[in-house]
Amino acid sequence: MAGQNMKLPDSFDLTPKAAHKLEQLRLLAIEHQTICQQAPEIWDGETVEDVRMAKRGCNGEILTKKSKKQSTPCPIRSLCLETAIATQSHYGVWGGLAAHERRSLRRRF
Repeated sequence: MAGQNMKLPDSFDLTPKAAHKLEQLRLLAIEHQTICQQAPEIWDGETVEDVRMAKRGCNGEILTKKSKKQSTPCPIRSLCLETAIATQSHYGVWGGLAAHERRSLRRRF
């Protein structure tokens, strides 16, 4: 979900550290041409199929609508997940995990 359209709640105030992490992630996503940069439409999806496609994209298992194959897992997947947790993002797939999976992960730690 490191694409241009990262969703955060409107009233959400990021700490300077979280804001820096988000900007770092955005720049790395552009630099590495991650799957979320190539097919941003699937990362904010609410349907089960959208979430499944986005998760497969993180794992390098997806053929995008533009027929581009990502053959390896996303190189910034762990930073993406770390950023989603730091910014408390409640939307989309970040770092290979859907919003409900990240909530469960946050509760465990």
